[in-house]
Amino acid sequence: METAGRLLNDSARESAPFDTVGTLAAETLGLSPTEFKLIANWDLASGSATTPLPLNSLYVGNAQPVLPWETWIANASVFLQQTSLTFDDLVPPS
Repeated sequence: METAGRLLNDSARESAPFDTVGTLAAETLGLSPTEFKLIANWDLASGSATTPLPLNSLYVGNAQPVLPWETWIANASVFLQQTSLTFDDLVPPS
């Protein structure tokens, strides 16, 4: 409970609408504010809902894809590169 108590004390210094409950949830799950925003569509700093990012922006960044994402992600080497996975991560050896 030491972490939760420290976090509650720290949040008392934040200006409204700081989300104490959401911050506790994020810390309990080991998520950064950015990760929490991505997963929960909730901004801890403003205490409000966010608009989810388009799926393709999570894989290609800010670049505008020339092909539909389904086409380029079907290429295994591109998929592995964009997700930082290895082939063994995707298909463990038997």
